[in-house]
Amino acid sequence: MTDMKKGSPTGLYDSEFSKICMGDIVEMFGTTYKVVYAYGAFGLVRQDGDYLDWDMFEEKAEKATHVSNFCRNDHFVSLWELVWNSDELDDVLYMVIKVVER
Repeated sequence: MTDMKKGSPTGLYDSEFSKICMGDIVEMFGTTYKVVYAYGAFGLVRQDGDYLDWDMFEEKAEKATHVSNFCRNDHFVSLWELVWNSDELDDVLYMVIKVVER
C-alpha cells in the first residue's frame, strides 16, 4: 500500500457519513488537515505546516471521545488511532472529522 493515490479511500467516514479519502482536506477541532498516507497508515497532517498542539488535541479528543491516549508525532496523527480512541462506530469518525474539500 505504498503507492496510494489522491482519492484512495481510507475505509473511514466523517461526521456526515462521507467517505474520507487520501488528499481530502478535513476539519477537526477547528483546525484543517490533509489526509495523507505516511508511516504505513492513513492520517492527518496540519494544513498550515505547524506542529500538532498535543495538549489542545488531547483535551478536545477526550471531550469528544472520552479517551486521550495517543502516540505523539510532531506532524501526523493516524486515522486508525482516532478510531481506536473513539467510542463511535468502528469506521465512522462521527464527532471528530468533517471533510471540507475533496
